[in-house]
Amino acid sequence: MNDRYYGKKLVEESELETFLREYQAITGVRLGIEEHVERPDFIVRCQNGKRLGIELTKVMREPKAAFFQQVVMGRDYADPGDAAIDLEEAIYLKEKKRRRPD
Repeated sequence: MNDRYYGKKLVEESELETFLREYQAITGVRLGIEEHVERPDFIVRCQNGKRLGIELTKVMREPKAAFFQQVVMGRDYADPGDAAIDLEEAIYLKEKKRRRPD
């Protein structure tokens, strides 16, 4: 495994830690990282001992569209409707990948 792979895993772990902090703040439920694997990205353990898999994905605006929206429209955020569509597509692609055999 190369440096790029390890760098990606460090970023994923940092993003997961942020998610876990916010999840606990909202729900009151603490999840602890148990394993860092490939599919899913992480295995976490709930307070009741149940293990859950967490698969991370990042939804980002296409750079040219973001530039256009910022310069021409003066808007530096994603349109909520577009963001929902992008998120739905990301979930579909992750599920398709998850169903593939290893």
